[in-house]
Amino acid sequence: MAKLIHSGDVFSKITISENGSNTLWLKSYNDNLGSLPTIYDAQGNFVHIVNSYFFDLKAASRLKDINSNSRGLLKYWYFLESQNLSRSNFPPLKHLKPTYMFRSFLLAEIKKEFLSQSTANAYINHVKFYIWAISEGLLDIRNEKEAPFKIEKISIQNSGLLAHLQPTIIIDSSDLRIRVAKSSQGIHSLSPLSRNDLRLLTKCIMCMSIEFQIQCLLAILSGLRMQEVSTFTIEALKSSRPVTEGSNRHEVIIGPASGVQTKYGKQRTIEIPEHLLQCLERYSISERRLSKAQKLKQKLLSIHERETKLNKDKAERFVLSEKFEPLFIVMVSLISAITAPSALSNHLLLAVRTGCLAKPHAAQ
Repeated sequence: MAKLIHSGDVFSKITISENGSNTLWLKSYNDNLGSLPTIYDAQGNFVHIVNSYFFDLKAASRLKDINSNSRGLLKYWYFLESQNLSRSNFPPLKHLKPTYMFRSFLLAEIKKEFLSQSTANAYINHVKFYIWAISEGLLDIRNEKEAPFKIEKISIQNSGLLAHLQPTIIIDSSDLRIRVAKSSQGIHSLSPLSRNDLRLLTKCIMCMSIEFQIQCLLAILSGLRMQEVSTFTIEALKSSRPVTEGSNRHEVIIGPASGVQTKYGKQRTIEIPEHLLQCLERYSISERRLSKAQKLKQKLLSIHERETKLNKDKAERFVLSEKFEPLFIVMVSLISAITAPSALSNHLLLAVRTGCLAKPHAAQ
């Protein structure tokens, strides 16, 4: 079965030189693209066409996050291998083309409630990497009947500031797209925890550290994503203000301005109940956390003094933690004293959903 492996730092520009002992040396420039996802097929072969596409998204299109692309194409490769299909063979009949067969497979997954409509639509959209492959000469299509799909133009309602000048916007799509019901695009698509789930969750986190307990409360009561919870900062905490005079709920702005890593780096406003806000404030000045903060400062200082070379991801976290003091500090190693999503999250979610409350290792 195909596998997705994330590489170390990848540079778009390098020079090759040879020293006196006939050894080749690679020297990279400053154009660090960071970690890249790479797909290997069931036989362990490097899937060049897809991995070249990932490189192009980072190096040419300058996309910061291509996790959705990698998940969608990994799903596609799973399907190709399970059905013993070729990625480049497109018979004249639609129902025999691997792209349309993949669409039918996703629709069946939706019907079985294994996938949501929006997730399936995202997966099928990433199959449009064939457009890039054709334009780069990596896939030879001689006529319309051999095309992997058809491009269609659709119009959508413009809700922007210039909607009165341009009521509709024309965008390129394909006949592979999966229609997503309006109810699945808004709050109706969310699945809040049931009372039984909450009871299991409460029982489960009682054996965890105080940091993990607070993180769970922050996620449940304020609707934060895991990455937002783990990168919550003192600056964000200080920005809180009552929603209305005398209100027991407070607004907090999270995003690049406060150092909280939100999805796509967008700024948004969340609400925190007053009792949770007080809990966060007490924890921020607790001896336990201040001790961790002092150790973090010492780690950052040692990294400066030793001029330790970090990969792009750790370097960005390093800079961020210097500018915005994290509320939750995880001391892992010499160079990774930067907050990160809790390693216990998957275990906890599994425990909540299955009711298996085997006690995990205590968080440190």
